[in-house]
Amino acid sequence: MNTNWTIEDIEAAIAAEHKEHVGYLAIGHGRATLPSAKDGWPVQVSAAEALEAIQRYQGHCWVAPRPTGGYLLVGVDDPVSPEALPEWLVQRVLGEPLAAEIASRGLLLWWVPATRSTLWLGVILPDGRAAGVDVEDDVLRVGWVHAGKASSSNAADEAPAWAMKAIASAREVLGV
Repeated sequence: MNTNWTIEDIEAAIAAEHKEHVGYLAIGHGRATLPSAKDGWPVQVSAAEALEAIQRYQGHCWVAPRPTGGYLLVGVDDPVSPEALPEWLVQRVLGEPLAAEIASRGLLLWWVPATRSTLWLGVILPDGRAAGVDVEDDVLRVGWVHAGKASSSNAADEAPAWAMKAIASAREVLGV
């Protein structure tokens, strides 16, 4: 596969009347698209992002929409790292009274770019592990991150022992 594309090559491919596929990247008919990590739907990307997708991932990547706006490219072999969300977003997503309760318990809202861009309520430990409860799902779903890999389950008892305290606290706050 040719990964020696230039920005000019990408711009010409976007302007072309035929569609070209490089991995998951579709280029042509006036746009470049990659699938969303959240739901698989095509997301339009810029020529610079299309070039990055080719150079870093040979086109085999997804677009992960950031809860705070914008997005980033994610490949299957990228290590997973949880990211804490700012307090203003916690207040907007869950409301002021619940945000205050979350802060008082030492919990936070976090997300993992490679996993449906789900929002989790729980903790991120200093060593990078994270555990919590999905705040967007109608049924109980717990998740954890360990050693660069994300996992989730609909059964709380499937989570590792180190994650149980955070999951229990988040479940109590959310009432699930």
